[in-house]
Amino acid sequence: MADSKPIVVVTGGSGFLATHVCKRLVDTGLYTVRATVRSKSPDKTDFLESIGIEVFENCDLLVPESFDAAFKGCTYVQHCASPFILNFTDAQSQLVTPAVEGTNNVMAAALKAATVKQVVVTSSGAAVVWQKAITHPQGADYVWNEDDWQEDNTLEIVPYRLSKRLAEHAAFDFVKENSPDGKPCFGLATICPTYIMGPVLTPRLDSESVLFMRRLLDGTVTELSGYAVGFVDVRNVAEAQVNAMTLDLDTPGVKNKHGEARFILSSEETWPQIEIANALRKCPDFKGWPIPEKAPPQTQDIKYSNKRAREFLGIKFTSLEETVAAGCKSLVEKGLVKKSEPV
Repeated sequence: MADSKPIVVVTGGSGFLATHVCKRLVDTGLYTVRATVRSKSPDKTDFLESIGIEVFENCDLLVPESFDAAFKGCTYVQHCASPFILNFTDAQSQLVTPAVEGTNNVMAAALKAATVKQVVVTSSGAAVVWQKAITHPQGADYVWNEDDWQEDNTLEIVPYRLSKRLAEHAAFDFVKENSPDGKPCFGLATICPTYIMGPVLTPRLDSESVLFMRRLLDGTVTELSGYAVGFVDVRNVAEAQVNAMTLDLDTPGVKNKHGEARFILSSEETWPQIEIANALRKCPDFKGWPIPEKAPPQTQDIKYSNKRAREFLGIKFTSLEETVAAGCKSLVEKGLVKKSEPV
C-alpha cells in the first residue's frame, strides 16, 4: 500500500547531500519520496528515478508557488535546496535575497499544503560560528554550540556566510509568524553541518567539497591552503536530516536557549586540509596517487559541540579516514577522477 505511506518532499533533490537524504528515506521503506529540481537531466535525476523517487521539475526557489504541486498531500519536508551562485557581482540581490526568499517560498508552500507536520532545513555551521571565531571572549577554547549564531558576516565580508544565517533565521521567523496562540504551524528543525565529505551517488561535480576530494587525487594541486575545517560525513548528515524529521521537538533538551531545534553536525575539532590529505594517504587504495604533501600552518582552530546530534538524533560520527577514503573511492568508481601513474 505505497499510497498509504507518508509523503516526504526533498527540495533540491539532486544535490550531493540531498541524494543521500533521498536514498536514506527510500531505504527505510516507510515513505513515498518526492524530489524537486529546477530541471531534469541524466546527471541530476537518473539516480533518483532509479530508486523509485518521483521527480518534480520547474521548482525554482525564486518562483512563488512553483513547489505547490510537489508539496500537495505531503507530511514532511526536507529543505536541502539552496541558491548556488559561484560568481556574483551584487551580494544582496544575487546571494542574500535569493537565500532568504527561497526559504520563505518553500515554507509558504509547506504551510499552503496544510498537511505538513515537520520541516527540516539544511543550514550550515557558517550560521553558528563567527567569521572571526578567535575574537570570542573565550578565544580558541570556546566550544561552539547550537545557542550560538554567527553575527559578524556582512555583505562585504563573506556574504555567503551571511546568507546562511539570514536564511536559517527566516525559517524560524516564518514559523513564529504563522503560529497563532503559540501553536506551531508545523515543527521545524535545522541541521548545521560543517564541511561535508564522503561518497557521491551521482556524477555531478558542482559541490565544493566534492571538487576538493577530486583535487586530492588529480594532481592539479601540489600545495593545499592552511584553512582548517570541521568536517562531517555526508551519510551522517543524511541520517540526522531523516531522524530530525520525526523527532518530538518538545523533548527536554532538544531546543537551544532561544527555543530553536538546531543540530550541529561536525567533528569536534577542525582539521587542516593537509591532515585530510594525510588521512587519505593512509588508505592502501591510493598508494602512488599524487596526494598533496605541502601546506602552510593552520589558520584557525575551532571547537564544536556535537552532543545534541549524538544524544537526540543518534548519530555516531564517522572517522575522517573512513569519510575521505569512501568519498575518493566513489569518485574513482564513477570515473570522475582518473587513476594516475605511480609517482
